[in-house]
Amino acid sequence: MANYAGILSSPVPQTTRLNRAQVPNRAGGFGYQIDVWSQLDRFLILGTLGGTYYASERDITVENVDAVLECIKLDGPRVVRRLVEVDTAGRAPKKSPAHFVLALCIKHGDDRTRADAYLAVQAVCRTASHLFELVSQIDGLQKGWGRGLRRAVSDWYTSKSLDQVVYQAVNYGTRNGWSHRDLLRLAHINGGANPVYGWLAGKNKLEHSLAQAVEEIKTADAPRAAQLIAYNRIPREAVPTHLLDSPLIWEALAQNMPMTALIRNLNKMTAVGLITPAGKATREICDQLTSFEKLGAARVHPINLLTALSTYRQGHGVKGSLKWDPVGRINAALSEAVMLSFGALPQYERDELIAIDISPSMIGQQLTNFGSLRLHEVAACMALAAAHSNPAAQVVVFDTEWRAIDVSGRRLDDIVTGLGKSMRGGTDLSQPIYAAEKQRGPKPVVIQIYTDDETWAGRMHPEQVWTRYKSAVPSAKCVVASMTASRTTSMPQSEDCLQVVGFDSALPQLIEAFTEGIA
Repeated sequence: MANYAGILSSPVPQTTRLNRAQVPNRAGGFGYQIDVWSQLDRFLILGTLGGTYYASERDITVENVDAVLECIKLDGPRVVRRLVEVDTAGRAPKKSPAHFVLALCIKHGDDRTRADAYLAVQAVCRTASHLFELVSQIDGLQKGWGRGLRRAVSDWYTSKSLDQVVYQAVNYGTRNGWSHRDLLRLAHINGGANPVYGWLAGKNKLEHSLAQAVEEIKTADAPRAAQLIAYNRIPREAVPTHLLDSPLIWEALAQNMPMTALIRNLNKMTAVGLITPAGKATREICDQLTSFEKLGAARVHPINLLTALSTYRQGHGVKGSLKWDPVGRINAALSEAVMLSFGALPQYERDELIAIDISPSMIGQQLTNFGSLRLHEVAACMALAAAHSNPAAQVVVFDTEWRAIDVSGRRLDDIVTGLGKSMRGGTDLSQPIYAAEKQRGPKPVVIQIYTDDETWAGRMHPEQVWTRYKSAVPSAKCVVASMTASRTTSMPQSEDCLQVVGFDSALPQLIEAFTEGIA
């Protein structure tokens, strides 16, 4: 009689299908196709990031749009609720995917879905810039405005105070080829019914301090402009370009600059000489960057801070000619800010292994709209947050082999610098489990893996190695954090294996909820 149990437990290379449930991944290996609702989450949080190492941005986008449309067909109101939940909690580093999904709900949803989507505009579009992008997305899908969209845009304006509308108009005059005048016209808002709408439509001047200050600053010299900025809180977008090379102007702007704008302009403030190694402004800016309360109030995503750190450290932009000499105190403050932006990290102590994929598909993937940031740097960021929750955790990096790294007491920017230097090639997601098996003393009860999920190079499927590990450590749980919006995962979802999105700012809390009760 044939030993079928022995055949099933024998090593199966990852380039060979293990069972009928598996599907090919894009790297030549096999994994499991995630369901459309999991794909929706990946898209809302990750977008398409310019594609992956193995697939173009267009292919990934088409794949994700198909999944989103299927979700809308199955339960459109659920899609709207989910995108609002992800967006308002600040779980995604970019808002564009939520805007696009909302536009798809308006275009392809049934009556209930569209009604919910129009109501969601207020929650998702917190600034005029967001509203312009949403309208641009909708315009790309359909021509003409229906009653629901006109009402939603009208409500966006009329729900705000005079001061709020003026600030939005000054800060975000035009975006994506749209202006406030365009939106007022298409939403059928009567410019003559309210002075602020007439002002937006270009029909009259407005008796408002900020609007008047913005007019005056157009012809003011630097000292007068600095006074106007400090007294009226004029945003950087309303300051004439010829004034933006003055440290005096940037000193005034920094006094009241919103956190996201402050982070975005660190490079320029260093280039013009406001930020210096021993400067007072540097100290004040570092205090703001490392304020837990201010970061939380601004809902700054950790990956956006990591992007700022990656760009600032290199001393030049990805585009343009701006150059600066990075100041060490800013590097340190940004590194600390990344961890603070996760919120109150859960604290626990247990036997745990945290693994970072440093295969070529991770290191070779530069992310669209994230400066010079690469995928393995994001994985390191998320893994370090997990390590902050459990300082006793063992951290390893892997490709076709694994090695332990020491992260205790080290800054994020220091850790990511050398991660890719020992790359050997290939992706084997069995390696973190092998690493857990090799740990001396108590075996890890939790294994966290940060990866693009494109496994192919191992002599055994991760699922096989995990089954063997579970026989030795029955209480063990595994978390696979996917760093790309691909359609496959290395191991099937189960009660002891959680599939999550690697860019999710709520990831530490999600992992803790999954592993709760494990000592």
